[in-house]
Amino acid sequence: MFIINGYLPIVITDMNTYKSKPEIRQPHKKNRITAEVAEKLKLKEEPVEAIDFSNHHCIYRERLKKALASCKNPHIDKGAQGNRTLLESLRLSSALTNKSPNPIIGINSDTSIEYVNSALEELTGYSSDELIDIKVPYPWWTKSNLKNTRQNFEKAMEKGDYKIEELFTKKNGELFWVEISSTIIKKKGRLQYHLSNWVDITERKRDKEALKDTAFNLKERLKELNCFHEVSLLKDIPDKTLNEFLQDIVDLIPPVGQHPELTCARITFEGNEFKTDNFKKTEHKLTADIKVAGKTAGVVEVCYLGHESENNKDPFLDGERTLVDALAREIGKYTTRVRAEEKLKNTHERLITEQVAIRGKNIALKEVLSQIEFEKKQTTSFIQSNINKIIMPILRKLRDKSDPDEKHYISLLQNSLEEIASPFINKLESKYAGLLPREVQICNMIKNGMTTKEIASNLEISIETIRSQRKNIRKKLGLTSNNIT
Repeated sequence: MFIINGYLPIVITDMNTYKSKPEIRQPHKKNRITAEVAEKLKLKEEPVEAIDFSNHHCIYRERLKKALASCKNPHIDKGAQGNRTLLESLRLSSALTNKSPNPIIGINSDTSIEYVNSALEELTGYSSDELIDIKVPYPWWTKSNLKNTRQNFEKAMEKGDYKIEELFTKKNGELFWVEISSTIIKKKGRLQYHLSNWVDITERKRDKEALKDTAFNLKERLKELNCFHEVSLLKDIPDKTLNEFLQDIVDLIPPVGQHPELTCARITFEGNEFKTDNFKKTEHKLTADIKVAGKTAGVVEVCYLGHESENNKDPFLDGERTLVDALAREIGKYTTRVRAEEKLKNTHERLITEQVAIRGKNIALKEVLSQIEFEKKQTTSFIQSNINKIIMPILRKLRDKSDPDEKHYISLLQNSLEEIASPFINKLESKYAGLLPREVQICNMIKNGMTTKEIASNLEISIETIRSQRKNIRKKLGLTSNNIT
């Protein structure tokens, strides 16, 4: 005797093992097929061999049902061998299907679930008891994708062979991706069953999304680097004004954004405004203060013009926030540099102007000095001429008529007058300006050959005073080491 016992229990038996008519022994779960088979075979004793076909696709049940229906007389041995062959075939099919690593699901034409294997139970977290006979929407369908998933399911039921990727949710709420390969079984042109084979592609999807995110981030970073490169080029353009620089910076910002067509920018700096043509203040925005010499001189604003960002995410990336802050710093540095260069340029121009003026003054001064030198020479010549022509003849007459003692003083006076305009006095006063007038007078007397005693007598001071002054004169003139008296 053989028994197939499951969600749709069917009993096959070899009645030759029984001597008397058996009674019905109810299975664990009844349905229409179970009741029908039990009523037909009238079994009461415990089966000798039992096989669980609870995970079998309904097509196998249909085949068993037909096989049972063909057994008009259960006491005939004729059908026993055929039933054993069918049973062995179904036993092998069940083992292969249930051991499949991929989830498998069988669906009736009315969308009710007829069969799921253990792999599908393990993946979704739902047991076969929870899934058999339920109709769409299935519990693993996500609410956010419910409409698209239903449309895809209807296409698969209609077209037959169909492959698609779907995002589902497990019983515990965890999301997972599957690649679904579908096929349909028709009988006389009418849909009988829909079979689907799932392949868990969650890891592949995650890797793909990670790669996509990486590529996207690299693309955004490249845009930011290009922006910085353009800014560096702008800073090196000669004769570019600060206002032109700020407007160029504003125009560079929108293309760097995650949504360039929905991005606008404005720079407000020291009362001046520089903005894109589409600028408009919105709720979604980035701002950064521009600092010059430690004080806030302006602000950079970047606004998102869309009403709602994609997937309700922040329309600005972290890199864009960093970029706006960096641009504000670059503007502050550039402004400081430009102001310093302008100040240096103005100072240089002023120095050049002053240098030209000084050069002109020097030329005029040289002319004045030349004139003074010329006049000095004329004055010296005039004095010398007057001394020689007027004073000297008088002194010579006085000397001739004076006694010997007076002649000495008159000669001293004569020598002094001759040297009033001489180079010695001029050089002495210019080179040794530190000498006192009395010391200059003593030097002149020494030059004329007068002794210390004569100088003291002439100046009416003591000899010791003359010696002390001569000592100071030698010290001032650097003659202390010389043997000069």
